[in-house]
Amino acid sequence: MELITGILIMIIIPGLALLLRIAPTAGASALERFTLSVGLSLSLIPPLYLWLTWSGVAMRPAIVYPALIAFLIAILVSLRRIPVAAPALTLDGSIWHLFIAGSTALTFWLRFEQIRDLALPVWVDSVHHALLIRVSVERGVAPLSLRPYLPVDGLTYHWGYHVFMATLAQATSIHTPESLPRLMLWSGQLMSALMVPAYAALALRLWQRPIAGSVAGLVVGLASVMPAYYVSWGRYTLLTGMLMLPAALIALDALRRNPGPGAAALLAFLLAGLSLVHFVVFVLTLAACAALLMTESSTAWRRMVVWLGIALAGALAMTAPWIVLLASRVLPGTGSSAMHIAGNAGYNALPLELLWAGTNRILLALGGIGALLALWQRRRAVAWLIIWCAIAILLANPVIIGLPYLSFITNEMLTITMFAPLALLIAGGAAAIDTQALRLFSKRMTQRRKGATSVNNPNTNTPLRLRVFASNPPCAGGLQFVWRLIAVTLAVSVMLWGTNHWRAIVRPDTVLAGPADLTAIAWAAHATPPDARFVVGTVGWLYDVDRGADGGWWLLPLAGRQVSTPPVIYNYGAPGDVAAIKRDTAWLRDHGASASAAELAAFMHERGYGYVYTSERPGALRAEALRNTSLFECVYDKGGVAIFRLRRPSQ
Repeated sequence: MELITGILIMIIIPGLALLLRIAPTAGASALERFTLSVGLSLSLIPPLYLWLTWSGVAMRPAIVYPALIAFLIAILVSLRRIPVAAPALTLDGSIWHLFIAGSTALTFWLRFEQIRDLALPVWVDSVHHALLIRVSVERGVAPLSLRPYLPVDGLTYHWGYHVFMATLAQATSIHTPESLPRLMLWSGQLMSALMVPAYAALALRLWQRPIAGSVAGLVVGLASVMPAYYVSWGRYTLLTGMLMLPAALIALDALRRNPGPGAAALLAFLLAGLSLVHFVVFVLTLAACAALLMTESSTAWRRMVVWLGIALAGALAMTAPWIVLLASRVLPGTGSSAMHIAGNAGYNALPLELLWAGTNRILLALGGIGALLALWQRRRAVAWLIIWCAIAILLANPVIIGLPYLSFITNEMLTITMFAPLALLIAGGAAAIDTQALRLFSKRMTQRRKGATSVNNPNTNTPLRLRVFASNPPCAGGLQFVWRLIAVTLAVSVMLWGTNHWRAIVRPDTVLAGPADLTAIAWAAHATPPDARFVVGTVGWLYDVDRGADGGWWLLPLAGRQVSTPPVIYNYGAPGDVAAIKRDTAWLRDHGASASAAELAAFMHERGYGYVYTSERPGALRAEALRNTSLFECVYDKGGVAIFRLRRPSQ
């Protein structure tokens, strides 16, 4: 519980302090201010790390703790700047705000239920995320160089998430690498749960109906397979970016409604943070800016262009060293590294298995219906959302207009982030139905009252019992109650269904390590020399980049021991270093699991490896092939994991 409290403090307090100083009136409600605070906290720390790194200053606990105290003092001083307006407490508003709170609580429980059996984050991305966090914690700077762990300098991989996690680790006194898995898992699931109130706040702002916020939060938290499934891929950077997206769109809408320096500064901070946390989400936010311009009138358009330009210029100024580095490292053509600009048709192919995964068929249909209903009511927000989606599709498929594919905007990326616009469109449809239903009820009540006026005229001969009935018409109120009952029943059903259906979200084949691996890695960190080099199981992954097959892959980020198959972030290194690593991984991928003890020993002697990590997972190196041979000595054997030391010829 202490860790959860620390995460919440770090993810709210800095952003709230900044919000109250630069744009205290930007949030129309407490829910919007909360969303903006979360987005700003995640946006503030990466640019700060960037400039401290550029200035040669390291972020240490001695800086983090006083900074948090300063943020708290700033909040207390600035509380008077929050506009206080008593909310109109209506039955509908109370019901749907309770549903937002309930959806958030259930999603919070569900997210931690989903990781209950995990000892380490899963799949490929988690390993290099852990390494980048470790580098950031140890050095207190942005992980632009990964030495001595990997021969990578001038890293152009987005690292905003990692420096935020490093600051969180320092604030919560989690300094040991062994604690990184728990920190990553818990903070990731908490951020996943916080998407419920974040998207609820955005939907409430767009559609101005309490039911819209409840529906959007319900879709994001309990109805859609994404973003819950991100945990099965270790997509922590994308998760963080998608949590920041609602804050950026709220800030964009605030700039449209009340353009000025405060609103522009708010959007600038969020754009700057997004560019460092996840470049794709940053580009999608720019697409939303372009879409909003297309829905403006000619007069408002000119004003919006000016203020959007100021906000974007501010974001670029805040990240200037990063922009210069990116520009200097861009590679032409296609390749397995994300530094290449151009993509290809195979990499950008539409993944149908993801498009139709989980409840996506239903959500796509409901999103389409929601768009039609909102268009029928001529809602401005639906035009913005539709144009935004169209621009995003064009960015992922520029071949439509004769341009080459881009390497960083793919159809797969759109598929796994489409829950955001779908949630907003479905919320818009619910708001349209709710608005129309209330209009019908209001119309019926008006007709009844007109009838009551004529019937209760004392000059008429209408019987007394008809006058009483006309004065208290039950039909409209009954219809309104029925509508509320249907809507609430549907919402509760989705909540209960989602809570039960998504309890097992992690695919078993993405789990590469367990508790036994954590124990073995901890042993290796203390019982092997710091310069020990391990051979680990290797299998193919993406094009010519291979991945580890078991917990041995985690030796580098957790124990600081070199491994034959390093985290895939090595692909950002110099071409010669990358080629040397790929030669080792290719041999292990093709021959490692089937190699004899003599063949493996010869490979290790030639390449300078001294230890072998074995386990029982698919693709891993097997202990049976190394036992009962004079070439290897078993130095660790516990829980299905064994570590062997290569004997030298003199031994």
